[in-house]
Amino acid sequence: MRKLVGKKNKAPNTKGQPYLATMKFWHGPTPKKWWKFTQPRFLENIDDKRLLASVLHGRKSLFFVAVLLELIVYGSTVVFPTAIGMMLDANLARGLTWTLIPGATFFFGYLLARSVASVAELYRMIIWMNATLGMREKIVRTAVGLRAGGRQRFAAGEIVAAIISDCEKIGTLASTLPQLVASFLVLLVLLGLVFHISFYLGWVILLGLPLVFGLILATMKPLQKRLDAMREEKGDLTTLATDVVVGLRVLQGIGGQTVYQKNYRTQSEKMRDAGIKAAKIQALLSALNTVVPVIFTAVVVSLAFFEFHAHQITAGELVALYGYMLALSAPVFVCFSVAWSLADARVGANKIHRILQITPLTADDFAQNVKDEARIDTSTEVKWQEADLYDPLSQVTVQGRGLTALVSANPQVASEVAQRFARVDDNYEIRVQNAGSDYDLRQFPLALVRDNIVLSGAIAHLFQGSLRFNLSGRRADMPVARSIRQQVADAMRNLHSMSSEHEINLHGYSKTDLDAAMFVADAQDVVALGEGYEQYIEERGRSLSGGQRQRIALARAVLPDSPILVLIEPTSAVDSHTEERIVQRLRAVRLDKTTLVVATSPLILQECDQVVLLNEDGQAIACGTHQGLLANLQYRAIVQRDFAELPELNIDSENGQAQTEKNVDREGAH
Repeated sequence: MRKLVGKKNKAPNTKGQPYLATMKFWHGPTPKKWWKFTQPRFLENIDDKRLLASVLHGRKSLFFVAVLLELIVYGSTVVFPTAIGMMLDANLARGLTWTLIPGATFFFGYLLARSVASVAELYRMIIWMNATLGMREKIVRTAVGLRAGGRQRFAAGEIVAAIISDCEKIGTLASTLPQLVASFLVLLVLLGLVFHISFYLGWVILLGLPLVFGLILATMKPLQKRLDAMREEKGDLTTLATDVVVGLRVLQGIGGQTVYQKNYRTQSEKMRDAGIKAAKIQALLSALNTVVPVIFTAVVVSLAFFEFHAHQITAGELVALYGYMLALSAPVFVCFSVAWSLADARVGANKIHRILQITPLTADDFAQNVKDEARIDTSTEVKWQEADLYDPLSQVTVQGRGLTALVSANPQVASEVAQRFARVDDNYEIRVQNAGSDYDLRQFPLALVRDNIVLSGAIAHLFQGSLRFNLSGRRADMPVARSIRQQVADAMRNLHSMSSEHEINLHGYSKTDLDAAMFVADAQDVVALGEGYEQYIEERGRSLSGGQRQRIALARAVLPDSPILVLIEPTSAVDSHTEERIVQRLRAVRLDKTTLVVATSPLILQECDQVVLLNEDGQAIACGTHQGLLANLQYRAIVQRDFAELPELNIDSENGQAQTEKNVDREGAH
């Protein structure tokens, strides 16, 4: 559904769908407008070396209020035994007298504090949401759009695991920090009250607490080490699962299910073993959390009984002291929880730190590092459709207003050379030569390069949505955010389609433009399959054949009518008749523009103005027309698929057998 919508997002029309009208979506009551301080705010500036401090930065007031409320929560556990002790020492056995008023006041104050402090849970949840959602948004912004994974490559499964699991661990740690601060302050108050009752027992607690916390610290280091190992194994398992989802059809086609199952089983066992080792330390930590406070309380209370029998403390003080020891278990428990969360969060923080360290392969600020060359900020400096592009590394020149092809026995080598002309990596220099001027491509703003040079890779990437959306690229209509109710309704309407409202891009392509691009790609049959350009394309284009996906990707590349177009194996998945039509139409529509194509098909090569032959190192070793290069034995062997004639193979005239000069395994290279 493609509509021009205003500020309000209306629910999708359910007329003609009676089963939707009878469906009820039960969601908990939510406020129409959240208070400003409760609204999650995404993290803008994150110091990847101080992740936790970055999470709390800018939310000091929220953190302060949370600490204050937690202080009331834990402080009330101190008030209760104080109130009971005061009432006992006020001689409660004599009945209701005025001497009970101070203790009763403390008791009712305890009840009031507990009821008010229940709001602390809301504040802790807000801190958790800010930390978790903010960190997730930061990782997504860092990872999305990084060509080839950036300088530091990460498997998709590792990034997904960091977003789902590690961010939540940091959020959990951030939400427990107010409890830790409040517990520490209450602990100081407890020590003061115990010293007031008995100087001797105060020193027993003061000296015993470091032993308790020392046991916590002793378990942290091995726990973190084992959690690190489990996290790595889990990341590898997630990566393995992600990869098989992408290549499931391929695995089924070549009978690779058994191999995958074996690998997945092996990795699952590794993660299980690592998880068991980590669970042992976690179990020890839980046991210490339960046993140590109980033993410590028993020791202190036993000593308090001796103090009572020696008439050093009163009965009320004895009861209050017992209550203080019970209240002391809360700070100890919080310390254990924070230690647990800290060990877990540090593992996730290390992974997130490495992800946030990813730097893109291309960036505008790289132009500042190009020596002795000023950055170019205007598009009037170069007429892109007439400019020649030169790669010093491969010594390949792409002529302006011409169709150039790169040919290599190894398609990957030719693909890497071709991609450099589209500035996919600023480590490589490409010269732009026009009207006597010679520039480094890295001098130009990246947006200007993307506007004038379009790259279509060997893999036809399609996305979930309409055919129009897949073709339009940056000019696509943007979907409007939908409510949970609308998303559930769309999912229940049809498992194979989605419906959402869009804000129409006023600079979008017209139907005439789309038709022209689909004609060049010989993909009119795809338009005729369903609802024209509004037909639904499943994720990764699963509903289409390989040839259809490739032709749609080609049409998408042709549609912007860019001055320079780089195509990598654009017709490898289509038949020869379709390929011939595509090549002729592509040449006709781009007569006055520059096109670079990686291909070995004679149908494409014979239409090219220039063909460049590359060796296995990506160096240009021959250049000319297709007919002229057929005299080259290596070139003829590549385009005719006769690999026995390649120079790497030496024919022994005595026995007539081919002997390889290099012991290289080329299985699957061609």
